[in-house]
Amino acid sequence: MTTTHSETGQEAVGRSMKIYFCDLCNESIPLKDINSNRITIEEGKIFCQKCAPKKAHALEQVPGAVLGVVAVLLIGLLVVGAYGWKVASDLDQRQRDLEGALGRATGSLDDMKSRLQAIGQTLETEVAPHLSRVGDDLRTARAELAQRLDVLDRRELEHHEGVSKSLNAAVERVTARLDGDVAALRKDLQALQVDDAASKIVLDSLKDQIELLKEMVRSVSPSGGGKPDAASAPSGDDGAPPPAPPVPAGPDPAALESKEVNALIAQLKDADAGRRFAAVVELGRYSGPLVAKALEGMLADSESYIRQGALQQLRKVSAVAALPAVIASLRDADYFVRVAANAAACSLSGTDLRFNPEGSPSEREAKVKEWERWWDANREKLLK
Repeated sequence: MTTTHSETGQEAVGRSMKIYFCDLCNESIPLKDINSNRITIEEGKIFCQKCAPKKAHALEQVPGAVLGVVAVLLIGLLVVGAYGWKVASDLDQRQRDLEGALGRATGSLDDMKSRLQAIGQTLETEVAPHLSRVGDDLRTARAELAQRLDVLDRRELEHHEGVSKSLNAAVERVTARLDGDVAALRKDLQALQVDDAASKIVLDSLKDQIELLKEMVRSVSPSGGGKPDAASAPSGDDGAPPPAPPVPAGPDPAALESKEVNALIAQLKDADAGRRFAAVVELGRYSGPLVAKALEGMLADSESYIRQGALQQLRKVSAVAALPAVIASLRDADYFVRVAANAAACSLSGTDLRFNPEGSPSEREAKVKEWERWWDANREKLLK
């Protein structure tokens, strides 16, 4: 059975099956192509496999503006990807650098740890025993210093106790001597009072005799009517009235003081240190060049408390001429003598050169020389 092609090119249908013809080559299209969908139907026309129109590429169907946008996006993605790759590369490099630095730091820390351990072992093995020995030496030195201080304290206490005993003994001897002197003075005073009473009796007797003579003169005066009776008037060998009996004189104070000063100066040479100290104290009651010279000589005494007492008495009697010896006593080995010498020098000179009795030997010597220069410059003014 045959079938003609329709005007629209649609398939012809037989009574038992349909047969399709290509609208371009007018050949029949095999049924297997139809079943496998290898035909093309476009705009109401059927094309066989070989006559089917070629489909344009998808990009050819896209507008140019869209393609530009897509291109820009692709370029942006490429740039971002390149930048991201560079950033990732930099981060990776930095990570590697950090890992290297961390590795080096870890090595350094391990090395430092090893060194510290070595130092710790050295300290334990070498320094610790040395420090232990130093600590033992310090404790020993501290104990020795404490013992020496105790010895010095005992010596200082014994020295002060000895000086105190000597002073007390000297004071007792001076007190005993003064008691004897007071008793002697009381006796002298009683004798003077007796002599004074006797003198009063003599004076009263003379007064009575004078009154008697006055009565006798009045009795022989012209108004009395006669001459005086020569036999009744007392007279001497030459006819003059007998001299009045001498009035006993008291002791000369100057001579008495000179005698006492000489006795005290002689006592300064006594072998007993207490008697020498008592004489030094007693000489402070007097004054004059002789006393100052004697006290100045005691600055060389072997007993420190006697030298100290002599300086105090020189200050008391204002012996300015003894200033050179007082200044020289600033070099004394005894601390208390230096203190007394400094007080005497300041008092006698009226100035203070800030001498420190506790200073070092070099400091004290420098101040003593300063005192000596001061004395050379002011000697004439002070001695006047």
